[in-house]
Amino acid sequence: MLFFNSLKSIVSLIAIFSADALSSSILAQPNPVMNLEEHLGLSLSPEQARSMSEKGEAAAQTELGIRYVLGIGVEANTKEAEKWLLKASEQNNPVAQCNLGFLYFSPSIRDVSAAIKWLHKSANAGNTEAQSFLGSLYRQGKYVPINYEHSIKWYLLAAKKGDASSMNAIGLLYMEGKGVNQNYVEAATWLEKAAKLGQEAAQRHLGNLYALGRGVEQSYPKAYAWLSMAIEQNFSPAEIDKSNLIAKMSPEEIRSGELLLATLRDTKPKK
Repeated sequence: MLFFNSLKSIVSLIAIFSADALSSSILAQPNPVMNLEEHLGLSLSPEQARSMSEKGEAAAQTELGIRYVLGIGVEANTKEAEKWLLKASEQNNPVAQCNLGFLYFSPSIRDVSAAIKWLHKSANAGNTEAQSFLGSLYRQGKYVPINYEHSIKWYLLAAKKGDASSMNAIGLLYMEGKGVNQNYVEAATWLEKAAKLGQEAAQRHLGNLYALGRGVEQSYPKAYAWLSMAIEQNFSPAEIDKSNLIAKMSPEEIRSGELLLATLRDTKPKK
């Protein structure tokens, strides 16, 4: 059942929405169930998922567990979600392990030690979202002690598989000299990779490096273009940076920045 290779974990949704906001956002869509199923990559009907789950198929158990977490095609039920995700996790399904780990952070079933255990199992099995999430936990010191070496280890594994958020985080760790020697050239390299993939925070940070000439040759037009790209994705912190930058720019530099911005728009990845 190869479709589960691309099944998105609940982490990607909760990272954007709180539980209540997630429900409101889903229900506001013209066809909320279909939109969410498509977003998550769910391809079995609830009936198919249950039938196959009862036969012990880990991929189906994973899908059924996710349906119970979010109440997609079934009534939301945390205990049923835990039951099916645990069955799949015990069969070494890394997507189930990642989702089970995140489920254990929820208030109704909180078990932080179990959450960390299953996230590590998923990350060690190569799940990108678990790797990136662990990188964030160790960087922020949330639920685990701060450990920048562990953080960058997990971020690097996720970044090597194309995770733009992890690339941005690595860039920031190089800027701050946390877990690695401070190195603005390395920071700019990682931020540019993330920025070109459309990561808005990285676009802002890269723009500021160009404005300051840290790790890159100073260029107000490039700074203008990258900050503008972040703003176009509604990343509001870049707005003040851009305003401060414009105050230092000549009309010719602004025109050059607009030309660079047009080029970046043409080459940005399709979502």
